[in-house]
Amino acid sequence: MSTRFHWLTLLLLSIQVLIPALSRCGEPPVRPGDVVITVRQSPLKIDDSRVHFVRHGTILGVESVNGEWLWVTQGKSGWVSQRDVIPRGQAVAYFSQQILRQPGDVEWLRCRGKAYLAFGIAEKAVADFNRALMVRPSPLLYADRGLAWSLASEYDKAIADFSEAIRTHPSQRLSGDELAVIYCLRGLARGGKNDVPAAITDFNEAIRLSPELAFAFNQRGKAWLADGNSTMKAIADFNEALRLNPVFDSAYNNRALAWATMGEMEKAIADFRAAISLDPDALFSRNTRSRLLSEAAGWAAQPQPDTQRLLDPLDSPANNLALLLATCPDQQFRSGAEAVQIAQRLCQLDKHRFAPFLNTLAAAYAETGDFAGAVMWQSKALELGAAGKQDELRSRLALYQSGKPYRQKPGQ
Repeated sequence: MSTRFHWLTLLLLSIQVLIPALSRCGEPPVRPGDVVITVRQSPLKIDDSRVHFVRHGTILGVESVNGEWLWVTQGKSGWVSQRDVIPRGQAVAYFSQQILRQPGDVEWLRCRGKAYLAFGIAEKAVADFNRALMVRPSPLLYADRGLAWSLASEYDKAIADFSEAIRTHPSQRLSGDELAVIYCLRGLARGGKNDVPAAITDFNEAIRLSPELAFAFNQRGKAWLADGNSTMKAIADFNEALRLNPVFDSAYNNRALAWATMGEMEKAIADFRAAISLDPDALFSRNTRSRLLSEAAGWAAQPQPDTQRLLDPLDSPANNLALLLATCPDQQFRSGAEAVQIAQRLCQLDKHRFAPFLNTLAAAYAETGDFAGAVMWQSKALELGAAGKQDELRSRLALYQSGKPYRQKPGQ
């Protein structure tokens, strides 16, 4: 299966539908792209109307800020108060304090496990979920543990836990939105195992249960793209995801990839630019495993050794745009100077650690005729690149050493 479908979005999709932010003196303001975790059950509102409640311990990605209010999407889009959430950086300590104060309440264990997930620390998250499940099993706990297994690429264990959550859901009276999210997560795990038909079946059920779940349409669209013969179905799903959530940067990025596959480069460039405009300094789109793991690595004193291997460059609209501008087979869409500018900025934000970004920077330099720069950065990409990519990276290096730019094949 294409790497387009090999991700695990768990930021914005971590089992419930909410956003909390505990406002404290001296804290920097919450900004779009930040991650927060609910500390209490909170209403999700549009204007003065309550849409629904989200449970405490829900991981949420902030898409927009208006004073005290944060716009998020999980199941449905709406506003939550910053008073109901805590920033990710404070969450583990906060929930650890609650566990000490109320050691018999397994919900605080669940919340701390979710906080570890927000940092990409699957091992500690599983440990907390295991302790909580020993005391009081529940569908949401199984789903949470499934999410942790998925993050660690333990897809069989993840599918088993999501299936158990679905089987036992009547015991907790989950809402249609909550159950839909679990079906989405199982679909993602099945996608990780390259079982595209089973993944699409799960996304279909999620959409049936929650027709306004933009995330489900976005993920089903990615599955259609991975299918290889259903690009128009993918575009229709991305269109619906954007209708439901107009600030869904991941859906813009994915639709751009679909347009590029069809050779519609002008539309692809427009959608990549739209995705970037929603979060200009981001390495990856929100709601993707790449975003979660890259941010977790930035927070961690010792990043997980497998982090780079699990990142998907296709989750980066900036990298996708720079690569298209540098290597498009149709000259009218190439712009080496802009490609260099975008790729340089991306590599600076990443501190020159991610080989695919360096690979794009090298291609951009080659397009401008600066083959010395191309060789330098391609050599760095080769040094940092995954074992399975070495032949491709060497081939590009040889191309630049011979004074030739790289061109993508049509439809690539």
